[in-house]
Amino acid sequence: MQNTSLMTFEEMERKVMYIRGMYIKAKIRLTMHDENSKALCLQDSIQEGEIIYVKPQNFIQAVDAAIQALPEHLQMVIKKEFFEMETYHRYWYLEMLSRSTFYRYKKEALRQFLLLLE
Repeated sequence: MQNTSLMTFEEMERKVMYIRGMYIKAKIRLTMHDENSKALCLQDSIQEGEIIYVKPQNFIQAVDAAIQALPEHLQMVIKKEFFEMETYHRYWYLEMLSRSTFYRYKKEALRQFLLLLE
């Protein structure tokens, strides 16, 4: 995986959006009781020529564990910005944080989340 310290904010955001998409697909496969199917791992498009597959429940557990390992304020950012889209409000953070603090937290949340999934 590309070193997160070398990634731009936009690259980190795209990577987390990709993970979110895979997470949703894995959850759908589990609800369909297709436990033997495999979901692409986070590393599938990063390692040149190599595709890694994992079971949906393993992928979900890895993502959930990475979120839980973050400090509480960064968990909130990752969850609200990427994983709780049904209750998403574009400026949800304004009641709690200044815009600059939010973006500082978001950048750190993206960086730490991706590091945990390496």
